[in-house]
Amino acid sequence: MHAKDNIQFKDVLERAKTYIENEEQLKFIEQAYLFAKEKHAGQFRKSGEDYIVHPLNVAMILTATDAKTTASRSTKAKAK
Repeated sequence: MHAKDNIQFKDVLERAKTYIENEEQLKFIEQAYLFAKEKHAGQFRKSGEDYIVHPLNVAMILTATDAKTTASRSTKAKAK
């Protein structure tokens, strides 16, 4: 098991909350996760881990990227 496999949805949501303040958007993200978790239940990667680990890892990458992009935009806007 890899360290990144320990990512849970709450980790993704906490990172998303650093740049998403709209509760409706956060609820939509949670609904998407629950939908994916349900639809991928019983599916496994070649490594044997639950398939849902892959979308969670991708979400962590995307939230990190968007958080950096959002922070960069915010810094540039304040400098003007």
